[in-house]
Amino acid sequence: MHRHRETEQQMKALRENLKLFREERGWLIDELSQLSGIDRQTIVSIENGEDIEAAQLFTLSDIYGIKPHAFFLGPDLDSHQEEW
Repeated sequence: MHRHRETEQQMKALRENLKLFREERGWLIDELSQLSGIDRQTIVSIENGEDIEAAQLFTLSDIYGIKPHAFFLGPDLDSHQEEW
């Protein structure tokens, strides 16, 4: 039961941070859809609690220039940015 609760908390953080990262950049869902190639409705669904595919998570992390685990940790972008 504890592991299930932890997973739920991680998925909640993921959803909230996906939206937060998008809003911090001033992007509308349509803009993120165009940049990522992910369908607009899919982004809406993910932000509203649907599961995200690993490929989508990696695509979005590339678009944002962050490591995928940053979506689970929060908006402190400086500590999660990719080193180029």
